[in-house]
Amino acid sequence: MTRASPARPWRAIVVDDEPLARQTLRLLLAREKDFAIVAECGHGADAIEAIRRERPDVLFLDVQMPEVDGFEVLRRLEPAAVPSVIFVTAFDRYALQAFEQHALDYLLKPFSDERFAVVLGQTRMRLRERTFASIAGRMSDLLAGTAPERRQLVIRDSGRTIVIPHDDIVWIEAEDYCARIHLRGRTLLVRDSLRALEGSLDRGAFVRVHRSAIANVACMREIEPVTSGDQRLTLSDGTKLKVSRTYRAHLVKAIGKPSSA
Repeated sequence: MTRASPARPWRAIVVDDEPLARQTLRLLLAREKDFAIVAECGHGADAIEAIRRERPDVLFLDVQMPEVDGFEVLRRLEPAAVPSVIFVTAFDRYALQAFEQHALDYLLKPFSDERFAVVLGQTRMRLRERTFASIAGRMSDLLAGTAPERRQLVIRDSGRTIVIPHDDIVWIEAEDYCARIHLRGRTLLVRDSLRALEGSLDRGAFVRVHRSAIANVACMREIEPVTSGDQRLTLSDGTKLKVSRTYRAHLVKAIGKPSSA
């Protein structure tokens, strides 16, 4: 049975401090015509540089590495630079934390070829969905002649295709392995990660304010400091969101841009 391949191979980066582990992933990915390794890294610091340089579609990321571990790699990256992530580790105790980081999947060493094939199949499906959403959004803009602020978020969920104008979105929060989209007057729960949705949104109109929340810049009404050293953001619907220190600079930069609305 043949399968359709993307116009170009999905770009992958492998990060693991064990050469044998990198070799295993290299050999397995070499069998897949629609994936290409663009970088291999044995240290977290090297991985950060490679991700920023190569802009991969998917990242196979070890958790335990000296000095800079896998979770720290993601924390140091700008939100828009983080690709789809598959954590690879010998320790199952990191599974929950991995999914809190909105990982696509989790490979527990040593894994079988069958388990790798399942994970890669799911990854392939999610990457195609993301590409479809991005293309559909751009085509909608071109056909309708709309301005960037009128772009749409296209979601494929349980066989449905849902089209949501960006202007209707107030904020989005992570909810277990799903995301809840807060619209003007209603909410919508979709089986997608916050990270995946972030990649389909207009980066100038939406900003991550916390690892579990994205907000529409046009819906922001007030930012105030709180005693913990973080900040609190008030939105147009009255929602109050914590702004963590990690994302404060991104928020300040976003609200400092002239509004196009």
